[in-house]
Amino acid sequence: MTLKLTKQYKRKMTKKLLSELSFYRSSMDYCTRLTNIENLSLRKSRVARTRLLTLSNTIQAVEQAISHLSGPERDIIELHYIKEHPFSEIEEIFHLERSSVYRYHVMAVDKIAAVLYGD
Repeated sequence: MTLKLTKQYKRKMTKKLLSELSFYRSSMDYCTRLTNIENLSLRKSRVARTRLLTLSNTIQAVEQAISHLSGPERDIIELHYIKEHPFSEIEEIFHLERSSVYRYHVMAVDKIAAVLYGD
């Protein structure tokens, strides 16, 4: 029996992943520094390397999915999740109505979810 993920679940998980992207990047930097410590125990070093690989793969997958977006969609995702601008500021930047910004956002999240989790 295969479990089919709903569109709402994929959207929720994608938003969570996007909102934690900056945390993943800082965690990746931390794990990189850990792997460079010479007298770190073998177990801790192995855990840090494994975590580093997982974070690297996750970040790469999300960035690749973002690269498939159209210009306005990509800009809205980058402004909201990477540069942490609220939607009200994004409305002013693009001179768009709130509904248009949300529509672009939902379309972008759905496209990223399709790349990450499949259709």
